[in-house]
Amino acid sequence: MHPPLHSALTKMASPIGLLAVLMVMSSITLVTAQGAHARVLAQDPPQGTSADVGRVRFDVEANGVIDANGLVELYGTGVTTAWDQFSALFGSEPAHPFQMRFLVAPDPAATARMAWISEAAWAAPDGLSGVVAIQPFLALSPLEADNALRNMLSRSFMRQASGARLPPPLADGIARYVELPVLAQQARLGSLVQGLDQAGTRPAILDVLGTAPLPFDAETSIAVKYSLVAFITERYGVASLQALVQGFAGEPKWDIVLPTVLGQSVEELDAAWAEFLPRWFGSGWRENAVSAFDLTGAEELFERGAYEAASAEASRSQQLFSDLGDQPMLSRVEGLLAQSAVGLQADQTMTDVQASLEAHDYTRAATLLDEAERLYGRLPEAHRSDEAIASYRSISGRGQGAVTRLAIADQHAGSWLSVRQTRADALAAGREFAYLGDANRLGEANALVQDLDRRLQRLVLGLAAVSLLTAAWLVAWVWFRAPANLAWAPRRRTSRTGQSV
Repeated sequence: MHPPLHSALTKMASPIGLLAVLMVMSSITLVTAQGAHARVLAQDPPQGTSADVGRVRFDVEANGVIDANGLVELYGTGVTTAWDQFSALFGSEPAHPFQMRFLVAPDPAATARMAWISEAAWAAPDGLSGVVAIQPFLALSPLEADNALRNMLSRSFMRQASGARLPPPLADGIARYVELPVLAQQARLGSLVQGLDQAGTRPAILDVLGTAPLPFDAETSIAVKYSLVAFITERYGVASLQALVQGFAGEPKWDIVLPTVLGQSVEELDAAWAEFLPRWFGSGWRENAVSAFDLTGAEELFERGAYEAASAEASRSQQLFSDLGDQPMLSRVEGLLAQSAVGLQADQTMTDVQASLEAHDYTRAATLLDEAERLYGRLPEAHRSDEAIASYRSISGRGQGAVTRLAIADQHAGSWLSVRQTRADALAAGREFAYLGDANRLGEANALVQDLDRRLQRLVLGLAAVSLLTAAWLVAWVWFRAPANLAWAPRRRTSRTGQSV
């Protein structure tokens, strides 16, 4: 022991004095440890390279394959994104930089004392560093590699938020939950827990969060812890997960923190977990509230015009950012939701236009097209259905024109002076209705044409009959008025005496 401290301890007999000295010793130890950690980060690994991404240090042992800058180029963006997300999720940032040590052959004895993440990565118990086996790590898919680093980095945030008091099993489950979803891996975790549940060997919360390790292999143990965190997050919300982690800063006992934050006793939580799992085994394993941090999927769906799917994805993000009180991201996701709603309404309006045209309601189709144009005008130009609108407007215009022309023809059908124009209008309208497949109005146009033809036929026949009668009358008249051989009596002369001679 340091001589001055030893002297102080021997001289101070009171408990208060002893406590004060112990606090001084703890402070010296903490400062020394922090200083040592800072010195480690300040130095490159032996025969290797180092690079920083914000407050994360990549220390890479010489390996002949990739250096620190190469790893930063591949995974730096993912680490930066994870840092921002974890800052919002846990409500604080680590007080110290985080060190990721990429080694050719990690010491098995050293990794055995760390938290297992995968066959390629381990996290130090102090939450300040992690170890990565270079070759196995590079063999992972880009998403799996990003997840290994996310898992590792999240522990530093949890340590800060919980005052380094978060139970390791809970930290393991949360670190796995904040990874980006890989459906094959999530299905595997779900099947492992389901197997335990069906065999009646699934541990209770008391056993999961207890000090004794679970009697399973590493993957099965992680699956159980992950399912517990999924239950807590999806049943009580992301805000409750944040409150749970932060709750340990003031109280180290999990059997006090859990009931306080979640509002149920441990026994009630156990029962609720058991009730939650059957649905989770069915399809709930696909869901991950924390994955809603990433709006990329929703934005890509929107860009493809899948507005309903984009809205569903964005709604999960809206719930997440609302729970965390992240106003900038909430504004962004609400803007996406609003645009998706406009897109849905525009698409529905175009569906209604098509239905109206199929029902040959041309006036309603024209009105709906005006509404569709107004809605598409509020969307980015690439989303506007200009060709479809032009095509539909042409059809509705031809239909409206034909309806108007048939109405005019019907109105003038009683006028003998406009029979020719009326018949032409009815024929033209009928041709349009035939093109549009409007059988009812085509029948009306044909009926009008046929009626006009019958009337004309009757007129012609009537005129012919009149002509025949007139001709017969004229013949008769001519016959009776024509000169005939008349026998006229000779004229008699009158004598002077007045007698005929």
